[in-house]
Amino acid sequence: MSRLTAVLADAQCQLDSLEELRQAHIRLFPPIHMLPVEILLAIFKLTVKKPYQFSSIQDGPWGLGHVCRIWRQITAAPSSLWSSPYCGSYCNAMLSTVFERSLPLVFHYEINSKRASTDIVKHHSLRWHKITLIGATDSHLQLGDVGPLPLLAAVALRISGQMEPESFAQILHPFQSAPKLQSLKLTIDSRVECLTPLPSAFPWHQLTHLDHSIRWSTFLLDCQLLSHCPDLQSYITQSRDEPGSSDAVHHSKLTFLGIQHVALLRYLQCTSLTGLKLSIATLGKDAIRRYVLPLRTFLGHSPLLTYININAVLGSGRLFPFLSTFTFTNIRKLELKLDIEDDDMCDIQPLVASATPLLFPNLTQFACASSRPMYFCNTERFDQSLFAVIESRWHVEGRGVAQLQLVRLPFKSGYCMMAADERRRMTDSFRVLKEEGLDIAVFWGEGEARQQLL
Repeated sequence: MSRLTAVLADAQCQLDSLEELRQAHIRLFPPIHMLPVEILLAIFKLTVKKPYQFSSIQDGPWGLGHVCRIWRQITAAPSSLWSSPYCGSYCNAMLSTVFERSLPLVFHYEINSKRASTDIVKHHSLRWHKITLIGATDSHLQLGDVGPLPLLAAVALRISGQMEPESFAQILHPFQSAPKLQSLKLTIDSRVECLTPLPSAFPWHQLTHLDHSIRWSTFLLDCQLLSHCPDLQSYITQSRDEPGSSDAVHHSKLTFLGIQHVALLRYLQCTSLTGLKLSIATLGKDAIRRYVLPLRTFLGHSPLLTYININAVLGSGRLFPFLSTFTFTNIRKLELKLDIEDDDMCDIQPLVASATPLLFPNLTQFACASSRPMYFCNTERFDQSLFAVIESRWHVEGRGVAQLQLVRLPFKSGYCMMAADERRRMTDSFRVLKEEGLDIAVFWGEGEARQQLL
């Protein structure tokens, strides 16, 4: 019996040693190595900033490959992880490697010198998918002939300096052989005269998305662009100046429109429009009387409009008097970006909550953001007014109006300056509605410092 006991004890010691060895091997393979490659790649994409400096191991995917052999194998394979490198005026073999691994090829290219080499960029032109070209002058962005661009879907051009006449056509020339091009974004600090007439060789008829911010742009340019782009679905313009005269443009396919001045609406008819981004921050009393009719006429020709984004000035008494002449019956989603001028919060509450007749009777989604630090105004009064708006559209029993279903409150830098008790008081007020079932979220701060408190 004693011998059997000794044998069992020896076997148990060997078993314990084997278990220790097994655990040691397990520690050599952490649980993250058990994740599928697709999951790891998705995590890697969240860690890489876009655009990233292609030559920096901190910003780009290079650093991930230094962790271990498995990660290096994953990152070295062509994938969208390598997309969106930021290329300066210097190009080298490292950039060529990035381009070869980028699938699809998306990149930001800053050309700030006439001597900048574009050979590597042009060499991969058959794989261009989305590109952003940035230049100090128009001559920097004249790439010349690059050949066919069979995969190119989106182009963004940023020019910080003045443009010479005829330069616009030369800048757009390389993209006229892009059969899949659908999106164009222009940011140009130059007079509009340098852009007209529009280059006829450019495939305007293919575009479905057009966004431009052009200094001293006029509505005449807007009308020309819309006329040249019959398949546009989204159009965003920063134009503020009216032309001497222009014919009205009827656009049957446009579904989203973003404008900086209400006056542009007098020149447009968009029967398929579902979303409108409207800036009315500069309206005075004369402008209110002048633009009520254009907006009413425009809304009358937009029966499908269900979403509106309003960039407005509060505290000036201009927002509500202007909008109170309308009833936005079909609007389901409303987003407000408020520029706070003083302590007078009288505009926001009747806008959504207590006006008769109610401006937005079928509203189900509401978002409100502040673009100016809230410490310039009476935050407690703003809290109460905003809460009253949301609470009144949540408890709607017997009022014959739609109930809010979703609320988003992304407060920016100014709210971070509020005292902790003020933040807590506002958050606690909205938490009551969340517990009752309202889908509401409150965010503080911007960028990496952004926090969701509710």
